[in-house]
Amino acid sequence: AVARIDQLEPTAPLNVRGRLSGPLANNLRVLQEEALQDRFGRFAAAVTGDGNTLLTLDFTVPLEDDDNDYALAGRLVFDDNTLSLPDWDFRVSEVQGALDFTLDGLKAEGIAGQALGSPVTIDVAPASGGATLISSRANLDVANLGLWLTMLPTHRMSGSADFDIDITIPGTAAVESAR
Repeated sequence: AVARIDQLEPTAPLNVRGRLSGPLANNLRVLQEEALQDRFGRFAAAVTGDGNTLLTLDFTVPLEDDDNDYALAGRLVFDDNTLSLPDWDFRVSEVQGALDFTLDGLKAEGIAGQALGSPVTIDVAPASGGATLISSRANLDVANLGLWLTMLPTHRMSGSADFDIDITIPGTAAVESAR
């Protein structure tokens, strides 16, 4: 990691740039740290996974009391990882791609993996109220889908179909206002 203050008078912000390579669980934990928890903590708590990832961070912290010009740019790179959403009993293996994040939220396009026996494509986008929308697309065999969604009467179905599955993870503010 490299930290830099470009000038002391007037005091410039602290710029920090770093890279962390290691287990996915450790790199997701960064999103639950106090400074990022309000924006990303619920997402990071909802997702578990295996395998190593590369996390790059570039952030700016103002040092002047009247300066609120914070900035954050990060990227979590997946390389043959497994991601799970335990609350939804949903798992994706062989994950390839990158998840970007800024103070505005999480974003990803075209993360590839395998779910329910089929190739799946995943996009992630910020949603209203600080929520995160995870959208997945796949052509799923009805029998495999029935293993995940046991309430489906798959004994009356056969073949495969294109499915879009959207999961919204509420933001911290939405959860706190519901209490």
